[in-house]
Amino acid sequence: MTFDTPPARLRIDLAYDGTGFSGWATQPGLRTVQGELESAIAFLLRVEGARLTVGGRTDAGVHARGQVAHLDVTDEQLAQDRLSPESSTAS
Repeated sequence: MTFDTPPARLRIDLAYDGTGFSGWATQPGLRTVQGELESAIAFLLRVEGARLTVGGRTDAGVHARGQVAHLDVTDEQLAQDRLSPESSTAS
């Protein structure tokens, strides 16, 4: 299957309790909001390297409401056959 369309930009509106996070931005060895969200998105879409772009950042322990991020997703990443339970590689 070949996909020639440009990626779709998905807007994500967020609210979170920042307690227990070392801020928004990914930092090696630290639990961050961006790191947790990107890991979850990569798992859901079964891709590596899901990258969010955000309209603002928070410091460690700071909560957010109304924060906006986006993710560019290709048709291939959203293809139904990739996301169906039958295509899962988990045991």
